[in-house]
Amino acid sequence: MNIHKVYAPFLKHFRRARLSRFYSEMAVSSATEVLDIGGTPFVWDLADRLGFPRPRVTILNLAPPSPQRAAGPPWVVGNAIRLPFRDQSFDVAFSNSVVEHLGSWDMQKRFALEVLRVAKRHFVQTPNRGFFFEPHLLTPFVHWLPLRWRRRLIRRGTVWGLLTNPSPEAADRMVREIRLLGPRELESLFPNDRLLLERFLLMPKSLVALNRPVFCPSGAEGQLGFDL
Repeated sequence: MNIHKVYAPFLKHFRRARLSRFYSEMAVSSATEVLDIGGTPFVWDLADRLGFPRPRVTILNLAPPSPQRAAGPPWVVGNAIRLPFRDQSFDVAFSNSVVEHLGSWDMQKRFALEVLRVAKRHFVQTPNRGFFFEPHLLTPFVHWLPLRWRRRLIRRGTVWGLLTNPSPEAADRMVREIRLLGPRELESLFPNDRLLLERFLLMPKSLVALNRPVFCPSGAEGQLGFDL
């Protein structure tokens, strides 16, 4: 089964609130130069459908675009810990569920330094390690288990494993790749930022670090929906 077909309905539904927050907090317009680190056209196509202005987006991804891709934002193949751009090249760096895929704290620190280097402002989201549901494996509580237990469970004891039937090598890569962050670690990566909490069932399920202090009405934080 194609796991992306499982994710797609959730992504479409739950990213609406995050996009609204992104546009509001970062004052994004059609003239804003945005670097989408690890992204795809999905977010920006959704923004179009929701009536938001399309900024001047550049997508950076490890993988090249699909040969079937229609015309869209410029696409650069590159690594998030060695961004191939000059200092302060962009108005905003946008990163959605990327930093947790870097495997180690050292790689995550290098990522943060690159984000700070290439953009004047940034909006960096990541799932909260303290939330009970692991969004990559589509399974509750598994990310709180010791590494050796996760290695044993991932193929037959997670929804991701049952749907994708990964090889032992692919399952091991997934375990080594995902390193979820908590609020204190994200604040350590971006010590001068505001930290927003996105909540589901009143629990903080995702974290956003941003460095644009804007007024937010009391009680507005933390009301975003569940996201992957």
